Amino acid sequence: LVVGQKVEVGIPENSLLRSAMLVYLTPLLGLFIVAGIASLWLSSELAIFCSGLVGGVLCFLLAKNIARWWSKDVGFEPIILQIGL
Repeated sequence: LVVGQKVEVGIPENSLLRSAMLVYLTPLLGLFIVAGIASLWLSSELAIFCSGLVGGVLCFLLAKNIARWWSKDVGFEPIILQIGL
């Protein structure tokens, strides 16, 4: 490689899909599941909303920790796909 040379990098598709699902679906599922369970016990819509929000935030934090753990995986390291002239 030479300074100024164009390089195309990427990560494997399955790693990209796994990380996208983790980032987008985990908090959303946490929100819906916790709000659904809260709706069985609580009658106030505000309390159900707050419970769902807490579930979403907790699952976001869980996803953040899982992503930190996955970052050590070799499958998430970028690889050189193409070297331009």
